[in-house]
Amino acid sequence: MPRPALPGHLPVTPSFRGPAAAPAARPGRPPGPGSTLRGSVFGEVLFSIALWGRMLVRPGRALRAVEERARGAVLAVVLLVGVGIPLSRASELVPSVWDIHPGSAAILRLLGRMVTEAAIAAVLVVVVLRVVEARVEPGRQRARRDRQLAAACCLPALMLRLVSGLPPISLRPAWLVQGLWLAVELGWTLAMAALLVRVARARDPHGLRWAEDAAAEKRRVAPRPLEAVVALVAMVVPLAAARVDLRRHGRAAVAAPPFVLSRLDGGEGRVAMESLRGRTVLIDFWASWCAPCRAMFPRLERAHERWKDRGVAFVGIACDDPETSSTELARFVAAVGIPYPTARGTPQVIRDYRITAFPTLFVIRPDGTLDGLMNMATDRQLDDAIAHARGP
Repeated sequence: MPRPALPGHLPVTPSFRGPAAAPAARPGRPPGPGSTLRGSVFGEVLFSIALWGRMLVRPGRALRAVEERARGAVLAVVLLVGVGIPLSRASELVPSVWDIHPGSAAILRLLGRMVTEAAIAAVLVVVVLRVVEARVEPGRQRARRDRQLAAACCLPALMLRLVSGLPPISLRPAWLVQGLWLAVELGWTLAMAALLVRVARARDPHGLRWAEDAAAEKRRVAPRPLEAVVALVAMVVPLAAARVDLRRHGRAAVAAPPFVLSRLDGGEGRVAMESLRGRTVLIDFWASWCAPCRAMFPRLERAHERWKDRGVAFVGIACDDPETSSTELARFVAAVGIPYPTARGTPQVIRDYRITAFPTLFVIRPDGTLDGLMNMATDRQLDDAIAHARGP
């Protein structure tokens, strides 16, 4: 029987408890939105980055921390795939001499690296979830937390991918090295999955899944000093990997691939890259059916006239289909009146120089290294490219 209401008060019944009281604000500081639930964004990110190292050092405790909070691991994977691993391959982000459009080429390489790593991470997550489904009884499975925990189990393998380019490995061929890395990464992930099975089996099989997930997601993530140290060390690793990668690959000069080709212009002997060493060289890869290539011939002829007495060599390489005979190409060269040595390209030379469009122009320094790459160029651009390759 409910207590009688006091004058001026509503009766308190089991069906009406009134709104929950708001938490008391801290003196001098009003509570911000979400401050009582997940804490600051900085704390969330710090916790996620710290998982990179914690899953390597104390994986059991790290999994229990993710189990308690029901978040953090997916963000850790996203940061590792989107920032850490691409940063460790910094040489891929540096414009290369092979790039016709350096900015867009670097962006495409970055996106390609991110998509590749994301696909590998997704496969590892699926493998871990399949292990959980097979080894944990349905009453102890928690879909939302299991996804976070499966992402955490992939972190050691992804960290291994981050540092895989650092140690010098002399095994050949390259696919064997990649295969060994993938085998180690998969084995490490399965070992983490075994720890996850132990964590999942400790759950209450009769608990309310939604209530447990809600309680876990409300747990505040407060940065701890140890987590800050671990996160700092974890962030240093990709930066160190980037420095090593840039030192090894980012600034290395690319030697022009050698070739020895038969001439089409009626000259004696063959055209050999080695015989041109010591001179600045401009190579034009063209095809007789290519209208832009024919438009470039007059510009190249004028550039040849301006530079031929200053130690600059011009070479044309015809890349027509095998169905076009060398006799037909020789007649074409004679009709156009190309004034510099012209040779017939081979499939190997086309592969070595990565020719995907015509015309493609390479400018080579006197030391035999590639200096620039163009498709179409004006007279001014040709002069600037040649002058840059010659140096001061």
